[in-house]
Amino acid sequence: MHKKSLFGWLLLLGLICSPGSTLLAQGKMSADLKQFLESRSFPDLIASYKQDHLVLNNAGKRLKRIEAQPFTLANGFRCQAFAGYERDNAMKTADQVRALKLDSVYVIRTESDLYKVQVGNFQNKDDAYTLLQKLLKAGITGAWVVETDIHQQKSLEEQQAYQEKTEQIARQEAAVQQSVYFAIQIFATNDSLKAAQLKELLEQEVSEPVTVVQQATIWKVVVGQFYDRASADAFLKVLKKRGYNDAWITQIAS
Repeated sequence: MHKKSLFGWLLLLGLICSPGSTLLAQGKMSADLKQFLESRSFPDLIASYKQDHLVLNNAGKRLKRIEAQPFTLANGFRCQAFAGYERDNAMKTADQVRALKLDSVYVIRTESDLYKVQVGNFQNKDDAYTLLQKLLKAGITGAWVVETDIHQQKSLEEQQAYQEKTEQIARQEAAVQQSVYFAIQIFATNDSLKAAQLKELLEQEVSEPVTVVQQATIWKVVVGQFYDRASADAFLKVLKKRGYNDAWITQIAS
């Protein structure tokens, strides 16, 4: 199995790499990435991928969804109109509450399959009791006030800061993708002269650019510069028809 470039691993695993002899991992690390990093020494990683500082970020989908929400969680109070294991009854109660033209009606399903219907987001307990009286008068006789996590609206500045952060990450990911391309590796040797000779021969045979890439004490001869895998796959087939049966697709950081 050939060794993938670190940039390739970062792209495949949805990580963000920023240049900066420190390797930092933040968030939950996938098994593949953990095995890849533990199988190599830090000096080898630094020498091979020409980075003197790497930061790996993997916040995870759940955390990203939370960050994207227009609210934060805070301790507060709600009116609870229903709690039980019957989903249909929970939905019926929720419809009754919504018919009162009230905002922030939540149907919550717990891990034990208990359904709760809650209304409102109050930091002040008295405000929750004011809503409770409205519910009781409207016939929601089983309602009561509970202390729980509530949704607190983020400020406009916080939402704008998140949007700017998202756009910055998108630009960083686009820059990383542009700096990494697919190529076909033909040969690897610790003799730079052999690599240079093969490069000259290949340049007479193929129209794609031929490059010698040095990684530590190894010189690799690669052909092509493709920014999509499909083009690299197509050219690999061409090379194998010409007798380069041991060639394979790799990724190069430009």
